[in-house]
Amino acid sequence: MRIQFKAACLASAVALALTGCGDDDNATNAKISSVAPTVATEDVQFSYAVKVANAEKVTYALTTAPTGMAISETGVVTWTPGEGVLTSDEVHVKVTADGHVLDHKFTIVVTPVNDAPVLSAVGPQRAYAGERYSLQLVVNDPDDNNDGQQLRFTLQGGPEGLIISPTGEVTLTSSVTQSQLHDTVTVSVKDGGEDGAQASTISFSLDEIYRYIVSGALTDYYDNTQIPNGTVVFASNGERLAETTSDENGEYTLAVEDRLVGERITVSADAVGYREAAKTISLAETVLIQELQLPPIHSSQQFDPTQPTDVAVEGVTLVTLPANGLVDSNGNAPVGAVTAELTIIDPASDIHLMPGDMVTPDPSNPDALVPIESFGAITATFVDEAGNELQLAEGQTSAIRIPVSGYNPPATIPLYYYDPIAGMWFEEGEATLVNAADGDFYEGTVSHFTTWNADRRYETIFINGCVADTAGARIANVRVNMEGVNYSGRSSTYSDIDGNFAIPARINSTQLVSATFGQSSRVQTVISSAVDNNLPDCLLLDTASTQITLRWGERPRDLDSHFLGPNGQDGQFHVSFSNKQVTVNDKLIFLDVDDTSSFGPEVVSLYDFPAAGTYGYFVHNYSGETVTWNGARVNLNIDGYNRAYTPPGGSLLRYWHVFNIEVDELGGYEVVRINEWKDSLDMSTPPTIVIPTAPRHLAAPKTFDKPMHPLLDKLMQEKYYAK
Repeated sequence: MRIQFKAACLASAVALALTGCGDDDNATNAKISSVAPTVATEDVQFSYAVKVANAEKVTYALTTAPTGMAISETGVVTWTPGEGVLTSDEVHVKVTADGHVLDHKFTIVVTPVNDAPVLSAVGPQRAYAGERYSLQLVVNDPDDNNDGQQLRFTLQGGPEGLIISPTGEVTLTSSVTQSQLHDTVTVSVKDGGEDGAQASTISFSLDEIYRYIVSGALTDYYDNTQIPNGTVVFASNGERLAETTSDENGEYTLAVEDRLVGERITVSADAVGYREAAKTISLAETVLIQELQLPPIHSSQQFDPTQPTDVAVEGVTLVTLPANGLVDSNGNAPVGAVTAELTIIDPASDIHLMPGDMVTPDPSNPDALVPIESFGAITATFVDEAGNELQLAEGQTSAIRIPVSGYNPPATIPLYYYDPIAGMWFEEGEATLVNAADGDFYEGTVSHFTTWNADRRYETIFINGCVADTAGARIANVRVNMEGVNYSGRSSTYSDIDGNFAIPARINSTQLVSATFGQSSRVQTVISSAVDNNLPDCLLLDTASTQITLRWGERPRDLDSHFLGPNGQDGQFHVSFSNKQVTVNDKLIFLDVDDTSSFGPEVVSLYDFPAAGTYGYFVHNYSGETVTWNGARVNLNIDGYNRAYTPPGGSLLRYWHVFNIEVDELGGYEVVRINEWKDSLDMSTPPTIVIPTAPRHLAAPKTFDKPMHPLLDKLMQEKYYAK
C-alpha cells in the first residue's frame, strides 16, 4: 500500500508540472474545440470564433498575427486582408483556460480579388480664355497602374475642345469671347472589369472665363519718365475689381472677368511723388495700350498730426488741418509723423491734367452724365510713417483753398470731388471766391480728401457727326473727344454702330473735336451756338497716324509750331501758321489748330510719313517775349504711343528744337529726342528755310482769356517738375 501511495503522488506531481508549462494540452480537461478556417478573401472580413471546452474562465490573446488582425474578449478573431496579402502566416492564439495555457495555431490562405478604381472628387473648375487649362484626376486602384494602358477614362459634357488623356488629364484651351458656365462635366474610369468591378464616376462644373485685359504704362506727365512701383486700379460698376503694381519699366497688366465689368471702365494710378491720374475707357478700348501720365506733386510736407497744421505750396496755405483730425482705414490715429502731398491743377493750361472725364451725374436723372467746367482744383493726400493712407476722422472737417483758373469766375461755385472707382465727379459742398494778396482762391470746407474741383454744370448743345476711315467706311465704337477752348471742360462719347455720334458741348463757345482709337483723327475747331451743330464731314481715322500737340501757359503770348521734312523731290516742306497744309507724294500734313493768345493748343496732324528722311519739330516764340515758357509741353502721339517733352534749361533762344523723326525707305522710323535751344530751324543739316517776315497780327485779348494764377506761374517758371 505504501508503494502504491508513493507512485500516485509522483504521477500527480509530474502532471502538475506539465500543465504549468503549457506543453501538454492533455494535462487539463480544457481543450480547443473549434477548427480554424484556412481560407479568406481579399478585402472581405475574415471571422473565426475560438471555442474552448471544459473550462469555466477563459481569456484570449494574439501572440503572433498579421497586421490588422484582432481577437475579442469572447475569442472572436477578425481580419480583413488587404491588397497584395496572400497569407496570414502562422497565427498563434494564446488561450488561458482556468489558469492553464493552450496554444492555438493556424494559417490562413488569402484569395485575391480585383478592386474597382476609385476617382477622387473634384470641386468647381475655372478655365481662362487664351490659356491652357489642365486637371489631373486622382484615381486609386490597388490592382492596376495608371499607365495609360490598364485603366480607361471617358468624358461626357463640357465645352467643345475639352479632352481627357489615357492617364486622366483633362485639358482645354478655351477660346470663348464671353464667359460660359458648364454645369456638369462627367468623367468615368474603369479597369478590366474582373470580379464584377464597376466604373467610378464623378461630376464637376467647369466655368470658361473671358477676361478683359488692360495693359499699359505709367509715365511722368512732363518728360515721359517711366514710373515703377505705382499702384494701378481697375474699377467698373462702382467696384474696385483689380489692383496691381507697375514694374521697373512702369508697365502694368490687369485682368478682370467679363461678368463683373460694365460699359464704363476706369483705370487709375498713383505713385509716391506723383498725383493720381485716371482715365475712363470703353470695353472696346481695353485692347489698346492705356498709358497713364502722372503729374509730379507740387509739395511734400511732414508734420505732427496731433497739432493744427497748414499744408502749403511755396508758402501759400492751401489746406488747414485740425489737431488729431486724421485716421487710417481702421479709424486709428496715426503714430509718428504724417506726410502730405499737395498738387495744384490748372485746367486752363491743360484740361488733360484733370483726372478722369469731366462729367457728373445729372441731378434730374442719376443714370445720365452731364459735363462740367472747372475753375481750378487741388489734390491732397496723407500717409503715415508705414505708408498707410489717412483720411479725416468722422465729424472732422478741413478748410481748403483752390487757386482760381480761368476767366470770369463766379462768386460762389459748387465743389466736386473725383471718385476713381466710379470714374466721375460728385458734387459736395460749395466754395466762395476770395481775392487775396497772393491771388484769387476758392475757399471751402471738406470732410474727406481726394481731388477737389471748383466746377459748375453748363448749358449744352450737341455736336453731331460721324467717324470714318480714309476709304470712307464708317467706324463704330470710336472715342470722340470734345475739349473747350474758351472754357475748361471736356467730354467724350463713342460712335454708334453706324459710325454716328452726338457729343455735348457748351453753348455759344469754341471747342476742339477729334476721334481716337489708338490713332487720332485731325482736330476740328467747332464754334457752337444755341442750337445743335452738325459737322459737314466725318472725322477720318487712319490705321497709322502722328499727332503733335503743343500747350503752354499764359506767357509767352504766342508760340508757333514748325514741322519740317523731306518733300520727296530733294527739298523740304515746312508746315507752320503761314502754310497750314502741304501735300507730299499725295499725302497731307496739316496744322489743324493755330493759337495766338496763350495756352494753345497747336496741333500738327499727318497720317503717314510721305518720304524717307529727317523730319523735325520746332517751337518758335513768335511774340518775342523774353520770359520763361511757363508750362510749355509738347506731346507726340505716334502710332498710339505718347512721348512728352518740356523745354530745356539754359538761355532761351529763338527756337526750341524738340525732336527729329528719322524715317527709312521702308517706312520704319525712330524718334530722336533733341530738346535744345537754337537760333534757327537747324536739323543738323541746316535746311534753307525762309521764315515769313511779313507782319503777323497777334490776336487781341479775347473775352475768354485765361490768366494763370500767380502761384502756378511761379511754379512753372521755376520748372518745379524738373527738380
